[in-house]
Amino acid sequence: MNIIQIILALIVIALSGYGIFNPESDVTSMTIPLLGILLLVMGGEQLKAGKKAIGYLLVIVGLFNIFVAIQGFFLN
Repeated sequence: MNIIQIILALIVIALSGYGIFNPESDVTSMTIPLLGILLLVMGGEQLKAGKKAIGYLLVIVGLFNIFVAIQGFFLN
């Protein structure tokens, strides 16, 4: 899972950097769900390590992030 976490983090950083330097492009629609998936992966790692409080918090925030992204796709 550590490799997946690193790959997702690099993708999110690259897309965010691209969005900062090119404000015309709309990469936030891709960045937000990827960030939610990254938070879910991080939450799974924390739960596996026995840190339940931060693990559940990351999972809840990740699911909320994905929910908001899906809602944004359908409402816009």
